[in-house]
Amino acid sequence: MSELIDNPLRESNVVDRAAQTADRAVEATRRVTDSLLDNVSNKVESVRSTVSPTLDRVIGPWDSVTEYTKEQPLKALAAALLVGLVIGRLL
Repeated sequence: MSELIDNPLRESNVVDRAAQTADRAVEATRRVTDSLLDNVSNKVESVRSTVSPTLDRVIGPWDSVTEYTKEQPLKALAAALLVGLVIGRLL
C-alpha cells in the first residue's frame, strides 16, 4: 500500500487522468450549452419573424395617432375629451 502512495509516477498518472476527465467534462458541457443556445436562438428568431408583422399592424395606427397629436394638439385634446365624456355617459 505504501508503494502506491510513495510512487510519484503513479500520483502524476492519477492527476493526469483526473485532468483529462475534467477536460472531457468541460468540453461536453460546452457542446451541450452551445447546442441549447443555438436552439433557443432559433426559437427566438422564429417567434420574432412570426410576431413582427402582427406587431407592425398593431403599432401602425398608434404611430398615426401620435403624429396627428403632434400636428394638431388642440384637436386631439378635444377628441380625447369627447371620447372621455361619451365613455363616462355610457358607464
